[in-house]
Amino acid sequence: MAQNKDQDPLSDLSLKLRFKSLANFLERALDDKLLPLNISGNEWTALHAIAQAGSIMPSTLAQKLGMSRSGMSRLVERMEAKALIKRSGDAADRRAHWLAATDRANQLLPELQQAELDTARECFQELTKRDRQDLARILLRLEP
Repeated sequence: MAQNKDQDPLSDLSLKLRFKSLANFLERALDDKLLPLNISGNEWTALHAIAQAGSIMPSTLAQKLGMSRSGMSRLVERMEAKALIKRSGDAADRRAHWLAATDRANQLLPELQQAELDTARECFQELTKRDRQDLARILLRLEP
C-alpha cells in the first residue's frame, strides 16, 4: 500500500505490524544465536534484568517484562532447572522470595551479551550510524 508522503504514518496501522514483525525477526535471530547455549531469548531477557538488579522479586520482574504471573512462574521454573537463577526467601515475608543469577549464569553473561550485540549489528547493518542513533533515541523515548 503506497503511502502519501504528507500522510501521518501513525494513521497507518501497518506501522504497528512493522514493529511487531521486526520484534519477531529480532527474537528469532537471537534465539538462533542462543541455541548452542541452551538459553531462549526470553530467558536471556529475564536473566539480564535479574543481573542488572542484583536480585528481584518475581512479581517485579514480571511487571518489568510485561509478563503474567503464571508466565513468569513457568519461566522461573525453566531457568531454575537450567541453574541460571536461584531463589531465596524474604526475611520480612515468608511467602515472598527473591531471584538472583547463579555463578553459572554470571559466567555466561559476556557470551549472552555478545550474542545480543551481534544480533543487533546483523539486523541493523543496513542503517547508517546516525539512523541507529536516531532509532535508539526514539525507542528510549517511547519506552513504557
